[in-house]
Amino acid sequence: MKLKRASVTPALNLNNVELMESPGRDVVRKIIGGNVLAKVDAAPLEVEVKAPVNLSDARECLRVLGGVLEKTKFSETMYFDFPDGCITGHFETVRVRQSDGKFRLDYKKWGSGGDTKSMREFSQHVGDDVVERLEALGLKVTDVVRKTRETYAYRGLKVSLDDVEGLGGYVEVESKTAADRDKIFHVMEELGVRRESCLTSGYRSLIRGDNSSD
Repeated sequence: MKLKRASVTPALNLNNVELMESPGRDVVRKIIGGNVLAKVDAAPLEVEVKAPVNLSDARECLRVLGGVLEKTKFSETMYFDFPDGCITGHFETVRVRQSDGKFRLDYKKWGSGGDTKSMREFSQHVGDDVVERLEALGLKVTDVVRKTRETYAYRGLKVSLDDVEGLGGYVEVESKTAADRDKIFHVMEELGVRRESCLTSGYRSLIRGDNSSD
């Protein structure tokens, strides 16, 4: 399996790209309606990296450091695309996440923040008919990711310990501002993860064993 290391820069820099109409945005607009595209454009630029870890060790490390456990949740995430793959081809993600009996539609526009992964993400709760509505538009489920996530607050960052079906344990550190990039890597080092071991690939790509998608 070839993993995308944090030193590899994807093709898109979201700090410089103008968000325009695209297959993924069009799907979100048709499902949610209203002024959703303005909300997508206004979404914060999230920055994150992840790495495989021993979850027990990482959990104990966070306890010693003073990380605060906020919630633990299991989720099943279905990824959608058209048969020609045009959503992924536009560096977009359309997915439905089911957790605690609730459904959420997520849209991401992803790219490069240099040595981290950057994305604009919009999310909204939707009805349980969302899968049928997406399929009616011609989309198909391409991948399914199941994980149990422990979410911690630490040093103003979101730290997640994920037990991912088919992958095992991972830690993900995330911020909603690119100014926290150095802090993200510092927290990773506090958790015993070297900078060169950090990944920018999403779980879908890691399960597939490629770098073609979020």
